[in-house]
Amino acid sequence: RGNVNTSAANGKSGTLLLDPTNITVINGLGSFMFLTDVDELADPDILLNTIDVNLINNATADVILQAANDINFQTSVNVSAVGVGLTAQAGRDINFNDSISTNGGALNFSAGRNIIGANLTGNISTSSSIVNAGNVTLAADGNIIVNSIQATSTVGDGGNVTINTGGKIQTTGASPFAGISYSIVTNSSTVGNAGNISLTSTNGEIDVSSDRVQAVAFNGNSGNITFNAFGDITTGSGIFPFAAVASFIAFGGSGNAGFISFTSTAGSIDTSQGYVDASGNNITFQAAQNIRTQQLNAIGTNVGGTISLISTGGSIDTSIGSGVLRVDATNGSAGNILIQAAGDIKTRLVNAQPVTGLGGKVEMISGSSIDTTLGAITVNGSNGDAGSIFLQSFGNISTGQLTAGVLTGTGNAGQITLISSNGAINTSTSTVRARTLSGVNGLGGKISFQADGNITTGEILATGSLGGGTVKLTSQNGAINTIPGVNIDTSSTVGNGGDIIFSAYSSITTNALIAKSDFGNGGRIDLDPIGDIVFTYADTSGAIQGGNFRAFSSGGNIRATSTNPLLGSCFGSSICTAGGTGGLVFIRHGGLNPFIIGDPSKNGTLGTVTTGTSTLELGKVIPVGTSIFAQGNIAIAPSGNAVLEPPSSDNDKVWKLSDVDEQKLLGIRNVLKEQVDLAFQKQDLAKAFDLIERAYVSELEIFLGNSLKVKPIDIANAQDILGDIAKRTGSAAALIYPIVLSDRLEIMVIPPKDKGKPFSVSNRADTEQVMNDVLVQYRSELIDSSSNDYLANAQKLYNWIMRPIDAELQARKIDTVVFVMDSGLRVIPPGALHDGKQFLVERYAAVNIAALRLTRLEDRDRKNTRILAMGLTESVSGFSA
Repeated sequence: RGNVNTSAANGKSGTLLLDPTNITVINGLGSFMFLTDVDELADPDILLNTIDVNLINNATADVILQAANDINFQTSVNVSAVGVGLTAQAGRDINFNDSISTNGGALNFSAGRNIIGANLTGNISTSSSIVNAGNVTLAADGNIIVNSIQATSTVGDGGNVTINTGGKIQTTGASPFAGISYSIVTNSSTVGNAGNISLTSTNGEIDVSSDRVQAVAFNGNSGNITFNAFGDITTGSGIFPFAAVASFIAFGGSGNAGFISFTSTAGSIDTSQGYVDASGNNITFQAAQNIRTQQLNAIGTNVGGTISLISTGGSIDTSIGSGVLRVDATNGSAGNILIQAAGDIKTRLVNAQPVTGLGGKVEMISGSSIDTTLGAITVNGSNGDAGSIFLQSFGNISTGQLTAGVLTGTGNAGQITLISSNGAINTSTSTVRARTLSGVNGLGGKISFQADGNITTGEILATGSLGGGTVKLTSQNGAINTIPGVNIDTSSTVGNGGDIIFSAYSSITTNALIAKSDFGNGGRIDLDPIGDIVFTYADTSGAIQGGNFRAFSSGGNIRATSTNPLLGSCFGSSICTAGGTGGLVFIRHGGLNPFIIGDPSKNGTLGTVTTGTSTLELGKVIPVGTSIFAQGNIAIAPSGNAVLEPPSSDNDKVWKLSDVDEQKLLGIRNVLKEQVDLAFQKQDLAKAFDLIERAYVSELEIFLGNSLKVKPIDIANAQDILGDIAKRTGSAAALIYPIVLSDRLEIMVIPPKDKGKPFSVSNRADTEQVMNDVLVQYRSELIDSSSNDYLANAQKLYNWIMRPIDAELQARKIDTVVFVMDSGLRVIPPGALHDGKQFLVERYAAVNIAALRLTRLEDRDRKNTRILAMGLTESVSGFSA
């Protein structure tokens, strides 16, 4: 049954309603000669319910078509009356083979299944040249496929385009507006606002790749563009000024740009065929899978927008084509860029730099790797502070140029931070700069790289006129390498030089290290690997005071292969800390070769070593085996001898007992006792070993106030190490871990593998309090050399610690005991323990260490070890033999 309701007289505004089972709009004579003929339709419907399109085209009231099944437009529809709209509601499908247009009237289509417009001809338009454009609303449970949609106005506002469907949304072609083709366009070309574009597919994809999508205003606010899809989102081609997706303000126009937001809950986002441009507003892409882009622009006048790309389960690649991300500002602060992916991140050019103002922030976080080698990341400031660059990945990080400097005026350089938790860092293809250019008043920036593996760099600059910045590189399990011919520079002209701090597990190979100051204090240089250190020359000189230089290699050589070429106090030197009283020079090498001034071929410097007040001239040789060489404020310790570092300035922290956080220490001990106790009860010695070693390292770190490089040693590694030592020395050593618990003393013994498995013994003879009382008394008794009162307590301690394990040690033919003492037991010398007949040192070689993971285990030539030993064979006044 069908009804027509015209709520106004002829020629007046009103609504026409048609609702038979099916409706077909044709160009020609239809079932209804006049609209009034449809007042009462036969029941059942006549065979074909057809309407002459001219009845709709000439309507002066809004037309509503309702059909229980399908509505088919077999010809073009052009509603000519201004503001008259068209609504079509079908229980099944709406199909149109040609264009459907109004003159500013709204168009609303809804279908129980699909809305399909024919390829090339199935266009929808509500545009107008005399009024605001009408809104376009399409809704369906299935797919919505049209050729193109226009809702533009040349004199007023563009219309909104809203599409909601359970299936796919697709445009298959384009139609022209102002000489440019678009798949969807809601522009306002003179005065007025652009319309919003909102596409939502709850269970399908969005594909508008047939042409451009644009919501641009010339003298008003541009529209927002929002795509939400379950599946993939794909856009088309187009470059500036006719971007593939655009909500910018037209050149010379006024108003605000719209934002662009794409969300794919289960698929990917691909805009790689063209540009996406939101002027100074935000661009936000979030996808479950991959994101691929070509150029994203959020460039603003007073402030740049934000670009946010997040892939929760895939990779992000913005390097395609021009591969540009821009959040610049012409006269204000640049915007920010966030890229976060579960997989790889790859970029080309990333720019957050204003013409005048503050630099922006660039942040990339990857669950896999980051690769920016195809271009630069720039967050410079201009007459304002630079921004920051933060890259963090699980795997490798490889970059091109990274720049966070200040170009003109006044401002401080920014911060550049790279962190690879399980991979390497490589910036060697270009430079890393957080500096102020010549003539700029400001501080150098902070540059920090931290990697599990190797760090390889090119030039690194953190210079600043008012003060140098900081360069800190840390490789937990690898080496630090700098490509030849480039410098690491934190110098300053007016202010103090900055610090250069390299810490590596294996080796450091770099070039010139410059932390000098022309009018202030020099900065600090600190190099600390296990293996070799190689650099060309180091300069921490200062007009007021030179900075300190420290190079500590626990197992390798130190080589300075060139000399300072600058005329002045440092000319011809390989290490220079001149200025004031001179900075301190501390060198500790592995003791494999003599340290020679003038010969860096194995171990030494090509030029002199000078602090201004002390100089090691060419030809000076510090031989292997020397305990500590000192001349003025230069100290060199071959063979791994420790160099005690006096404070150099107020900026250097001097750790005293009062600096130690006692609560943290107590917390460490409590955790140790609780967790180790459980491990021993379960006879999980591997777990107990790991907990004890970790706790001892943490205690020492808290005491020193610094993190320590720790070797990853487990209980099996410990047995292997003991086996290697036995082969080299001919002595079978065992690790002894006595742990004082609340109800007992637990003693864990770790022998070499060929001497059996690790074991533990519990001694419940006395309580923790009794043991502590004996320890205090024993320590005080040892101080009195004129008395043997200590023997009673020495025997008690022997009975507690050694007697329960002595027979087993003898059975396994252990002749060296290496004690790793609990904190309360560290005050006792184990060699002084007494079994009632002999001291322990008479039966075993006894050694004390803080923790196995902190102990140097490399080979040393015992012939080069010198010991000063003193004693008395006869009593003299005041001293007993």
